[in-house]
Amino acid sequence: MESNFAKTEIAKALIFTLVAAKVKWVRYVFVDLSNQVRSLILSVDEMQDNPEMLLDGVLIPEFVNRVPCFGDVIACGTSAEAVLVLPDLRTLHVLPYDSSHAAFYGSLLSSPSRVSEHCPRSFLKNALKLAEKESVFLNVGVEIEFMLFKGVDEVDETHFCSDRGLSMRSTFMSEVTDMLKSQVNVCGKVYKCHSEVANGQFELVIKHTSDVMKIADSVVATRQTLHAVAEKHGYTAIFLPKPFSGKAGNGLHFHFSFSNSEGGTNDFPGTGKYGLSSRGENFVMGLVTHLPGLVALTQPLDQSYERMSKGNFSGYSQCWGVEDLECSVRVCRDFYSQKLTNVEYKTCDLASNPYIALGAIITAGVDGIKSKMEICEPADPDSCQLLPTSLDKALQELGKNEVLVQALGDKMYHTYLAIKKSEINHYAQYGSVVENFI
Repeated sequence: MESNFAKTEIAKALIFTLVAAKVKWVRYVFVDLSNQVRSLILSVDEMQDNPEMLLDGVLIPEFVNRVPCFGDVIACGTSAEAVLVLPDLRTLHVLPYDSSHAAFYGSLLSSPSRVSEHCPRSFLKNALKLAEKESVFLNVGVEIEFMLFKGVDEVDETHFCSDRGLSMRSTFMSEVTDMLKSQVNVCGKVYKCHSEVANGQFELVIKHTSDVMKIADSVVATRQTLHAVAEKHGYTAIFLPKPFSGKAGNGLHFHFSFSNSEGGTNDFPGTGKYGLSSRGENFVMGLVTHLPGLVALTQPLDQSYERMSKGNFSGYSQCWGVEDLECSVRVCRDFYSQKLTNVEYKTCDLASNPYIALGAIITAGVDGIKSKMEICEPADPDSCQLLPTSLDKALQELGKNEVLVQALGDKMYHTYLAIKKSEINHYAQYGSVVENFI
């Protein structure tokens, strides 16, 4: 009784704040297994008469987590049941590009007391619990690459770190970064941006934080904000991994460090042979060992494997190196102290669900620590085993990876597999342009 009363009072207070901010609608947002950002909205006017509505969540047909990215065609199963999008209270924010709307990001429940086995957000939560069980308290940052088009053409033909390219889009970029800054509940701090290698391409960097869930949320918030601001300026924001052959694609690069206690000092560097701690070496080796199957979750389109080639700085072989941009697993070094600071996972792109990608990478690294994997020597990428060259081959490797399959769970793994096979067949027949990722 007391908990229901407290819930009602919290809801009333939040609704009062929303009304004062002239918010008329609340969105309940989640990202499905094929990486489509989906939402339903409820009326704030209705909530004033029934405050519990705000925190009770909203039902959506369960089949949305069993459809491919090219359309709402069920890839497997016949269930007609609904799942509940349960809001994460910490994520409530007013949308700066549509101030009459606020939004929650949420998890999926299959019953009042049971998390859906198809819930990506819960998959990441489980990975973080696994990490903490091994006394791994992570700090994570992310680099987000995207392209701007006007009609069918890139907005410019400038090159990497072009001042002119950034100057021509300064109003756009300022508007985007200001809006991201205002979404503090779901977006980390944007501390760097620059033009990238491809025409009309840019990168935003979200500063590392111990709130790992917020990093995944940041990827979603950035996608949503870029779409909205681009449309306002007459542009189209594109996140496809490889829109054009012969040109650089868009990546999603995560950076990891960790401590052995909450709020502790960085436990990644150390006095080992390569300048890493023993657990730093284990974490890196966990990533390298699991790479062949891991890429099926972090590079989930055939188009992703067109990006993964020499010269694209995206990684293409099973190796690690210090400050080697061609390595799939790149260990980074501080310029001034020359100490190693963190590890970058490069074989990832924005076609991946950020909760699944981040959860899978963490699972791989923590398995390295748990299993005390002995690190191999850093190597020239050309001398190492090549990673899968297609999604189908990557899925085969994933099927052999007991650690990742077990982490996903039987239901999520087989549903993900069915979705990806459906996409492979569709794009083999109709081509590789993925409208829903634009």
